[in-house]
Amino acid sequence: MERFDQAVTVLTLTMGLCLMWEGYTDLSETGKMAGLPARDKGATQLSGLDIGSTTVSGGGSIQATLTFSGLTPTNGALVRMTVSMTAGAPSAVPISDVLVPAARKTWQVSIPTNPVDSPQRVIVTASWGGASKSVVVIVR
Repeated sequence: MERFDQAVTVLTLTMGLCLMWEGYTDLSETGKMAGLPARDKGATQLSGLDIGSTTVSGGGSIQATLTFSGLTPTNGALVRMTVSMTAGAPSAVPISDVLVPAARKTWQVSIPTNPVDSPQRVIVTASWGGASKSVVVIVR
């Protein structure tokens, strides 16, 4: 009789755990396997673009921090980086997209600048997850 009681207890606990597990509808199959909640790819957005200084010497680098509203998805986040400047001026900032690894809330970016003959007002914009953030930098 004792073995029967033990078997019923194990079965009851197993069924209870299964029901509790299925109650977590916000878990993906990967999340269930790893025991971690899944991230909704549409929920995380770029929430900030901050720079260390609003002025940089041409040939130096702009130190920027990308901030996200949640953790970046498992395949990372390819943040689109663009630059706007005075028409006809040579590009003070050669820019490319930035791949932020998975599970990051912030990411540091160093953006190199080119030497310039006269100060240029540059608008650096980062876009990802349906949001865009911009900062103004003077390249001297």
